Amino acid sequence: MRNAKAGHPHWLALAAIAIAAGEIAWLKQRFNTDALAEVRLWWAPLVRSLRFNVPLGLCVIGATCLLGRASFAGALREEGEQLPRPRPSLAWALAHLSALAAFYLLTRRVTEGALGGSLDAFALPFAWGLAGLASAATLACAFLRTPALARVARKTRLGVAGGLALGTAAFAAGSRIAETWPLCEPMARGSLWLSDRILALLFAERVYEPAEQVMGTPAFPVVVTKYCSGYEGVCLFLVFFSVFLVLQRDRLRFPQALLLLPLGALGAYLLNALRIAALVAIGTWFSPQTALDGFHVYAGWPLLCGVAFGSVALGTRISAFSKAEGAPTEGVNPTAAYLGPLVATIAATMIAGAISPSSDALYPLRIAPAVILLWLYRREYTLGRAGGAFEAVALGALTFAAWALLVHLAPHGDGPPTLAPAEWKLLWWPARILGVCAVTPLIEELAFRGYLMRRLVSADFEGVNPGAAGWFAIGVSSLAYGLLHRYWVAATVAGILFAVEYRRRGKLVDAVVAHAVANALMVAVSLLAGDPGLWG
Repeated sequence: MRNAKAGHPHWLALAAIAIAAGEIAWLKQRFNTDALAEVRLWWAPLVRSLRFNVPLGLCVIGATCLLGRASFAGALREEGEQLPRPRPSLAWALAHLSALAAFYLLTRRVTEGALGGSLDAFALPFAWGLAGLASAATLACAFLRTPALARVARKTRLGVAGGLALGTAAFAAGSRIAETWPLCEPMARGSLWLSDRILALLFAERVYEPAEQVMGTPAFPVVVTKYCSGYEGVCLFLVFFSVFLVLQRDRLRFPQALLLLPLGALGAYLLNALRIAALVAIGTWFSPQTALDGFHVYAGWPLLCGVAFGSVALGTRISAFSKAEGAPTEGVNPTAAYLGPLVATIAATMIAGAISPSSDALYPLRIAPAVILLWLYRREYTLGRAGGAFEAVALGALTFAAWALLVHLAPHGDGPPTLAPAEWKLLWWPARILGVCAVTPLIEELAFRGYLMRRLVSADFEGVNPGAAGWFAIGVSSLAYGLLHRYWVAATVAGILFAVEYRRRGKLVDAVVAHAVANALMVAVSLLAGDPGLWG
């Protein structure tokens, strides 16, 4: 294994993270904490809340990076060369399997909800927690040198403790607010009134019953519940933009930049009222099914993202809020070239979902914007020549095997949508196969390996040698890639493998080929076996 001074990532550390993620996914599929809903013990709500381990974990990770990134970077820089083991420790691996087995048995006991005497009820959560900590610690020690790991833990203890406390508090506060909705009633009344005023421009006959929170038209009335009041969108915007203000504080003018917080929150609230009015109009004029199963599900996120990114654009481009000169740059923006096809695909998917009960039914239209952008930006990409085709194909096959194993442990999807008319199938199936096997690998590798992984090393990402990407850049970019997929654990592991292939020769075409081979094998096995769970 190459040392950290040469700028190479700690592959064994990444392997430990991947194994831990797989074990968590396996335990989540195996056990259900619903039985604890009726258990009247002090620890039952705490254990039951772990069903939200993904958002809780993301809150803790985000808070830890925010508070302790400097201490982590310093500790890893000092201990990096001594941290990874030359090879995994068999003794620690056996200890980990033993601890994991104990944790599995205790988890089964905890989730059964039927406990014995008071001593059992008191001691069980402590034994369960210790077994979980032992499982995590022994896994880390199997791949990392214990003395160096202890030194890193000692140097970063304050950042970890602060991140754990802040992330848990943020998650708990958000959960509490979501349950109580203190401003739900006034915000719902406001959204109800605003949506009715917008509909007044389109319909002479309307239904408006504030006491019942009902509005709309006689043909399509809707109930504006707390989830439609705009409260959630406003809170999400405030959290997102507050983090942006903290991270970009050196580029912004204060206190002027703080004005963007209430302005953006107001924009999110007003657009939510517009969304409700549009929902009623679609249900009245076109199709109630499209309105409820399509527009209602997918329209909120594009509007919220538009408000968030629009506020960021104002903060970074308007001289009243930004310290930058704001002079226009000549030539093509490389960030747009690398991220544009992926962003266009996501936007097209949301729009397709908003106008159709199934966004997959309009798959050819979903990939069309990405194909157009790839063609327009084709001269901006430096993919390299496919000189290591055999290795890339082999790694693609390995990625498929890992994906199939992890997805097999998860519930499968519903398969391709029902298509009508029949002529649409002649276009849909070739577009779907082309999109999964060629377009998707290219746009995702450009975005996550070509851009994000290198951008985490330097703002001038085009000048970054992929070999300089460390474990932080690979881990974060792979996790971001994983969170874009339904099976995020399998996708994160796949992202790490694609990053390994990219670093091997420094040619993005290798990662694209590996990605394409993995996707092609998924499609082939899914079609042959009739198993839609592997598709996509």
